[in-house]
Amino acid sequence: MATYAQWRTSADRGEVRRVTYVCGDQVPLVEEVVDHVRDTLAVDEFNYVCLSAGESKPAEIWAAAMQYPLTPGAGRLVLVREAERIKTWTPLSKWLDGCRLLPGVHLLFVAAEADVPAPVAALLQSRRNARLVRCAAPNSEDAIAWVRRRTSIDQTMAWHLLERVGGDLATAADVCFKLSLFDGIPSKASIDALCDDCPAESFVDALLAGRKKAALTRLGRLDPDTQPATIDLLISRVALLDDLWRATRTTQPQEVPGWPAFLVRQYISLGKLYDPKRCAYIRRVLAVAEDASRNGARDGVLEALVALW
Repeated sequence: MATYAQWRTSADRGEVRRVTYVCGDQVPLVEEVVDHVRDTLAVDEFNYVCLSAGESKPAEIWAAAMQYPLTPGAGRLVLVREAERIKTWTPLSKWLDGCRLLPGVHLLFVAAEADVPAPVAALLQSRRNARLVRCAAPNSEDAIAWVRRRTSIDQTMAWHLLERVGGDLATAADVCFKLSLFDGIPSKASIDALCDDCPAESFVDALLAGRKKAALTRLGRLDPDTQPATIDLLISRVALLDDLWRATRTTQPQEVPGWPAFLVRQYISLGKLYDPKRCAYIRRVLAVAEDASRNGARDGVLEALVALW
């Protein structure tokens, strides 16, 4: 099984195996693998299929894997999220046996779990045209290299940025994006200002990103009187993420009707994580929290929300 850094080395050479299975708790790294595979294959919207094992039937997934590119000689990518929900991998073994008959077709499985189930690992590690990638927290050297790929700062500044965000890659990615918009070399003061003002540090954004510990830390700094407004903001953000999930199934939209462009850019990477089933569950949880808040409850409402997210 390859770490993110090992995968990056081969990715920089343009290598993409016929089957890639990526998992891990570092969402920015997982999504970077997904984006790189798609960009390297340069598939068009007609040859890009995005499915969810939590929604699609197994037969639909394997049927999509067996289809030829619509354009002769073009590449085709079948992306399957929530791969941990797939119960049997026998069809993949057969697919790998006959994939030479499907030139240009690639499969990309994305799992929300930290590790790969043993049967899947055994199957893919025995195949030369398959690769497992586990995106765990990188060491300091790899984290610095990751930051420097995203923005033109030196090693010292990259290390300072990582220290300021506590090693949280989601927050670091947000700061790097802002730094990339400015010309010149940023100072430590500029990095400090961006880290202090980073939306990913807020309770709402930390929770949306699945960073529960960070959310609980921020929760301690919230004024109890802001609880209703916080829940309303979460309801609004979940609606946005629901729309983004639908919009990003086939493309990377610059605009989504009804939403400001800056919000689309800010949350587009998270939209991939909020499929309709998850959004429906979260809306039910938010409805209970909203009802409790309207009836005067203050203690424990947001803490329960974090636990159930």
